[in-house]
Amino acid sequence: MLTEFFNINATDPKTRDLKLLYKEFHRYYLWDSQMRTWNKIKKGTVIGRLSIVNPIKNERYYLRVLLNNVQSPTSFDSLLYVNGVYCKSFQKAAHIRRLLQDDNDIDKTMEEAFTYRMPSELRSLFATLLHYCKPSDPPKLFNAYYEHMAKDFRNTQSKLNISEEQIILKFLHGINDTLESLGKNVNEYNLVPFKYVTSDFESFTREIAHERNIPNSEAELIRTSKIIIWDEVTMAEKSVIHALNHLLQELCNNKSLFGGKLVVFGGDFRQVLPVVPRGTGKEQIDASIISSTIWKDIRKLKLTDNMRVKDDPTFIDFLMRIGNGREPTNEKGEIRIPQPMIIINPSPIVFRNDHNKSQGQTLWYVGLYLKQPIFCHGQLYVALSRAKTGKYVKVLIIPPTCHDP
Repeated sequence: MLTEFFNINATDPKTRDLKLLYKEFHRYYLWDSQMRTWNKIKKGTVIGRLSIVNPIKNERYYLRVLLNNVQSPTSFDSLLYVNGVYCKSFQKAAHIRRLLQDDNDIDKTMEEAFTYRMPSELRSLFATLLHYCKPSDPPKLFNAYYEHMAKDFRNTQSKLNISEEQIILKFLHGINDTLESLGKNVNEYNLVPFKYVTSDFESFTREIAHERNIPNSEAELIRTSKIIIWDEVTMAEKSVIHALNHLLQELCNNKSLFGGKLVVFGGDFRQVLPVVPRGTGKEQIDASIISSTIWKDIRKLKLTDNMRVKDDPTFIDFLMRIGNGREPTNEKGEIRIPQPMIIINPSPIVFRNDHNKSQGQTLWYVGLYLKQPIFCHGQLYVALSRAKTGKYVKVLIIPPTCHDP
């Protein structure tokens, strides 16, 4: 899409004279995904926006800054040339164009994000902006978007009877979790008049645990248990795992990890990660256990044999290439499904399930209906790996593409 935007600006003087930013281009042109070209809009109105790019993406973030401010660019090089001087990076070009002199672009990033991102995603983005973009006035940015970032906490305020100060503590704890993974601390940014202290948050969680009013019988069962097993933990958000850690510490009166209990996690990072609505791959990883502050304290054991399909080594190799992202792709990023798996006509449905819910299940026969391309990490791997052998996996692709070379 972007290169075709450049091409139209370079070849069509009338379009170039409109001096459009990339985000404004949708007012005049509509993208045809089949023909991979922009077509002029004859009637109607189209609303478009540039996807939010996390600052951790570095050059991609600064490319977005340039696209939001440079009119009618004709190539990537045209963005890199500033007053006849060629810059070696988009960050340098944005700096020379004085696009990084104030917090305007950081503010725009947050403003665009809060219209369609969940509060937890906003908090993660906010912490990342603090670290990578170094806003000149962090408290001002905090005050402008705090209500949007703490909206989910606010919704539970009446249910748990918690104070405004406790909401701020909960917010700071979440921000600090992300910043600590980046080697920073929330107190470095002076977001609030007081210093955040972990013990304050722990005191707050004790109050919440009391409010939960866990029955004594259940609490005693947890205290006396020898082992806790959590399968498919790779699908869980790290905040849920942190909640379990705090709960066990309180119930067992033990500040060790998980209250000193032996906790066994099972999961496969090739499979589906935590669901982050409209989130990027990076945000999915940020939400998972691998980005948790306790990840470094967990002993890792790797299972290497696929027992489900152990009798079909060819299928095992294919699944591993899919799961590890090593299966060859074409220029569109598409893989080729082996011809024996392809079917043209659908069969009667005996049992229907989706990619996420089928995770962990073993089936004799699997029919995979791909009405549209797989869009999420691990979904294809999960779907294909439910059967014990490749000959019992059939894939129906709509529209059919099995004739492609």
